[in-house]
Amino acid sequence: MALFRRKEKPPPVPRPISAGSLRRERRALRKVRDAKLRDLGGLMIELYRRGAFREDLVAEQCAQLVGVEDRLATIDAALSRSGVDRRCACGAPILRGARFCSACGRAVAALRPGAGAEETVIQPPVEG
Repeated sequence: MALFRRKEKPPPVPRPISAGSLRRERRALRKVRDAKLRDLGGLMIELYRRGAFREDLVAEQCAQLVGVEDRLATIDAALSRSGVDRRCACGAPILRGARFCSACGRAVAALRPGAGAEETVIQPPVEG
């Protein structure tokens, strides 16, 4: 007979990945991509010099490069979804938290959190 019973803990809820960690990973993957491209170019030159083309080596290097490119595309898509691209009627981007357009000075109405609108509402200038 057990006096104490352990309660099973629910599995931990995965935390959302922060935009900062995605940017760091993207920066590191870009360096890896550049190195892989240099390696692939060096491999092609060396194979040309030796007069022997080995398709298996080239295919392996290309497959690794495509994997890095796919992950970069996934990260870029995730980062682009994280922020809404807001623009004023004049075409200038509106920064987060801004009340006025930095280019033309028009007042910017704040987006309602639940509205889901992707468009920024610009109030007409007051003629006085």
